[in-house]
Amino acid sequence: MRTGIWRRGCRRWLLSGIALGLCACGDDGNTQPRETYYLVSHGPTTDVGFWGEVFDAAEAVATRLGVDIEPLHPAVETTGAELNALMRQAVDARPAGIIATIWGDGMPAEVMRANQADIPVAAINVYPDVADYGPVALDGTAPPGKAGFLLYSGQNDADAADEVARSLVCLGGAGAMYTDGSCGGTSVADAWTALTNGATVRAVCIIHQQSAGVLTRCEAMKAVMNEVGLPAAQYEEITWNEAVPDAGKTAVQAYFADPARADVDHFLVMSNGPNGAAAYLAADIAADVEAKIVIGTFDTSDAICDALTSGALRFASSQGHRDQAAMALAYLHHYVHGDRTLPEPGKAPDGSDDARWTTSADNYRWYKTGPQLLTQCP
Repeated sequence: MRTGIWRRGCRRWLLSGIALGLCACGDDGNTQPRETYYLVSHGPTTDVGFWGEVFDAAEAVATRLGVDIEPLHPAVETTGAELNALMRQAVDARPAGIIATIWGDGMPAEVMRANQADIPVAAINVYPDVADYGPVALDGTAPPGKAGFLLYSGQNDADAADEVARSLVCLGGAGAMYTDGSCGGTSVADAWTALTNGATVRAVCIIHQQSAGVLTRCEAMKAVMNEVGLPAAQYEEITWNEAVPDAGKTAVQAYFADPARADVDHFLVMSNGPNGAAAYLAADIAADVEAKIVIGTFDTSDAICDALTSGALRFASSQGHRDQAAMALAYLHHYVHGDRTLPEPGKAPDGSDDARWTTSADNYRWYKTGPQLLTQCP
């Protein structure tokens, strides 16, 4: 994790998690105080892929608003305990606001500390668990007995994975994507019947990290497969230790090369992000086995877009990751500087229309960045 980073000629040192020297430098070298927000992520913002793009988009908004955004992240991937420690560090720094992925044992207590310190929190990426979290009132009052956050920017992973799983069935059995409740006019049930007529099927969830969002997606996939009638024993998962080089590629290769799966006729595969897709694309899979695979992935990246074009991946479910922290910062900044108010649903901070600013079924203030099913990148 970076605790001192160079940006625009200033160096910010963090000691014991407290920002002691936050500054901004103009072109003339003068230093003046700048308002600072923290971004706490469970993936490294130093990556050129997913989390790097999340941070870069947020930093562009910060530049436009004339504020600083400080990232706190693990070196590779994180456990719940590590993420909680990063959140504790952010709260202790007493910034203007915090943008964070909130999951893992102990995180509600850290968010409650932010509530007590009157630091507004915008949740991103992982949809907040309704058992632990609720929306704060605009005056900052937390919901009774729960940790409170101001808004959520991201997608509902269960809803997104439901679409992905149904698209896998639709493509396998009807040759069409899942749209408007059917497989191009064929029901999901009928597509499943066509797919499984005299055939053996495996549903596979590729888990690249043990995060709440990824696990929620796999649970949603299992629910769809149970609904269409797949025996529980025919749902399988591929997972690995992300800290071990090439572990993903090795795990994927081993799965599809296993002689115990030689008689499987169709594999319906859900990859849960760029790392999972990269592992699949790097794996050496026999051509006759690859022909049996229908695979969709979450998120987009240069490699995923290239794989969609080549047909190596069938589709991607974009969660609009570039918008997640960027829009969270825009609305958070509006709240801090707007007498603790937020725009009405359907309105952007600048007063323009934006239908993605809405309210979730759980009564969360929600900037809905996804999902969007793509067969080609825009």
